Amino acid sequence: MSITTTGKSVTFSPDLNNINLERLTNSDQLLTVIPLVNNLKDTSSRILLVKVNNEIKSVIFNMISNSSSNSEHFTGKIIITDLNGVFITGFSVKDGILLAKLKKKAPTNTTNKTITIDGVEFEELNEVVITNNYQKGPGKLTLLTLFDSLLEGGGGQYDGINWGYENNGGGGSSSSSTIVSESDLRAKINSTSPAAFEIESLTQPNQVLSTTKFNLLPWTGIKVLIVQNEGNTYTIQTVSSNTWGMNAGYTWTQDAFNQKTNGNITTVLITGTLTYNAGIQGIGNFNSTTILFQININKTNGQILSGQRLP
Repeated sequence: MSITTTGKSVTFSPDLNNINLERLTNSDQLLTVIPLVNNLKDTSSRILLVKVNNEIKSVIFNMISNSSSNSEHFTGKIIITDLNGVFITGFSVKDGILLAKLKKKAPTNTTNKTITIDGVEFEELNEVVITNNYQKGPGKLTLLTLFDSLLEGGGGQYDGINWGYENNGGGGSSSSSTIVSESDLRAKINSTSPAAFEIESLTQPNQVLSTTKFNLLPWTGIKVLIVQNEGNTYTIQTVSSNTWGMNAGYTWTQDAFNQKTNGNITTVLITGTLTYNAGIQGIGNFNSTTILFQININKTNGQILSGQRLP
């Protein structure tokens, strides 16, 4: 990808061979990090991806270091843009601590000044001294800070979730996430508990809505919704499933479900496909595997008794 500003061009090349899934503190979820090779001096860039409510959120995270600093922590500027290089937010940083927030200067009748980094010009940004609510310790940023207004609803579920941007040249500690074959993907799935959890039911007039969750990977899984109609016994109307957690780069597709009844127990079998895309915008390596889930339901009351991801 190439970004042009005031007649100068900055070229970013995604390094698809070194994609990492990096740990977020105070969460069992991971952040997808794609390194970017650029032509800027003292600048480290990477694409950050999360999936929220089945929608992938993405930013480019740039660290422009002060080469004269001898601190063990980062000193310089952090600039966060969208994938087209449009400025979202930024910070001045000293020894890993945010000192000021960067904002675009308001238009004036005079020509705006520019800052130049390795011969590439950027519109000058205002620095606004801040009360630092954006990080919990040196070298960390909250998920809300990274994705700014892209995460709807503000705090709540994102409170306290942080990324260590200094480690490994800007990322947090990474998981052993290299997946180059179906067997790698299957091994990652098998590292998680196969048992259903968070089993719940909601009784409505003439219906029961039953839900449960399963793990797919250490940081994501599926939530199953079973709608049953009331009669002499409960009969299944629909079975659907959607992903939970941060699963950028992964896609779950429910292919089919079937059911069989033995006495008062109805067994539902769900078949689906988990696909891993080691790339962006459809470019990269794809690996997929078929997964089967079994759920046992008491047909006299519509309650889920148990569930299991099958080997």
